[in-house]
Amino acid sequence: MVVNPADIHRKGKEKFTKTNRINAQLIARELKDSRLQGIHVPNQEREQLRSLFRRRNDLVKNFRRIKSLIKGLLLNQGIPIPVEFDNSHWSHSFRDWLDNVDFAYSAD
Repeated sequence: MVVNPADIHRKGKEKFTKTNRINAQLIARELKDSRLQGIHVPNQEREQLRSLFRRRNDLVKNFRRIKSLIKGLLLNQGIPIPVEFDNSHWSHSFRDWLDNVDFAYSAD
């Protein structure tokens, strides 16, 4: 059985003194009183899927942030976004338009 250490109730000196013997006694006491519940430990495949989903969420968040920065730059430069492109979906035609935008100051 695997338990969350935060679920083990400690009182007095038990909060500061941690040894294997004391921890074993605390776990035994909690088990005897039926106050512990086991936690699920994901298998390797599930953990890899979780990692993949977390990575995807990070990439989506970064993508949104970058799009916002680009729109902010356009606004700051006084370049209006054409009405047909002013939505959250960036089509190929919008990206082509964006490639051809002429900024007053070039990065070159």
